[in-house]
Amino acid sequence: MIKSICFVASTLPASFIRLKAESLGIEKVIVMSKPLFQSYMALKHTHPTVKIVLVPSGLLFGNLYLFFMLLFLRVNNKKIVFFHECCCPIFDIFIKIIRPNGMFFPQVTMSGFEEVSYNFFPKGKFKSFLGILNIDNLFKYYRGSAVGSEVPEFAVSTKGYPDSIQTYGQVYTRNLISSIVESNQYKREIIFLVGKSMVDDDYQIGVYKELICIALAHKFKCYIKNHPNPIYRLNIDTNNVVFMDPLVPVELLYDSFSLVVGTSSSGLLNFGSRAVSLIDLMHEMTAEDVIYLKNHFYSTDPLNSINFIQDVKSFETIISGIQD
Repeated sequence: MIKSICFVASTLPASFIRLKAESLGIEKVIVMSKPLFQSYMALKHTHPTVKIVLVPSGLLFGNLYLFFMLLFLRVNNKKIVFFHECCCPIFDIFIKIIRPNGMFFPQVTMSGFEEVSYNFFPKGKFKSFLGILNIDNLFKYYRGSAVGSEVPEFAVSTKGYPDSIQTYGQVYTRNLISSIVESNQYKREIIFLVGKSMVDDDYQIGVYKELICIALAHKFKCYIKNHPNPIYRLNIDTNNVVFMDPLVPVELLYDSFSLVVGTSSSGLLNFGSRAVSLIDLMHEMTAEDVIYLKNHFYSTDPLNSINFIQDVKSFETIISGIQD
């Protein structure tokens, strides 16, 4: 078997890597930040021989590491496996230059972002770098909606990879996860995937606290799992719940949950009909943002079975129907 190395820029691929590490011959998982390093260390519980490697800090050393890592794979006939749709354009440029063999498993689409022109993209070192080298036409440029009090997020996505990279669709990943999502035995437990969304933080916290009170009254053990990225965390403080380590991807937790509740977390897509989204329950969210967030879910997995509840009574009906 040809060995491979994974490169990750988020926690989204964690479940996929856990399921495919052996069949893809994954030796290492290369991560871009210390929080991601901590997150992917949880993978070693099921795959102790897989090495988790942090890219060296500093722009120069980090980029040199990526370049020579890809060159090493090309020379030694190993594969690069990666997942990001955006987030690391320098990696994409190196892929185009070095042309290693590899596989690209996109986890989501960019439909949750508005495509903008290069001229509209914010000024900065990266934009200047693309302009100086006259390679701005290699990418598409996107702007996201503001989340909470944060400014809108901008991202770039490559227009394509060389023929040496085999590209799979999101459907492949979603079908793989769906095939095992309903196979466990579940306990009387509910996990809430909380994080900032396109609605006021205090309003969202109030909704979560109300649902948690209902769940506790129905004798469910409740867990709160905050967003891995600190800037998107929701500062919720409530009693009689278990707070999970926010850095551990929900995809790598032992899955014993009867219900998984969140607003716009992509993690909901990993739990089939046990997933409950509160997008329609956040009545202060604009109709435009509701459509925007739902499109994100359905563009990633058109056949997803997330429950989009519209009121608290619907939540109580769902948990009342869960048998011990």
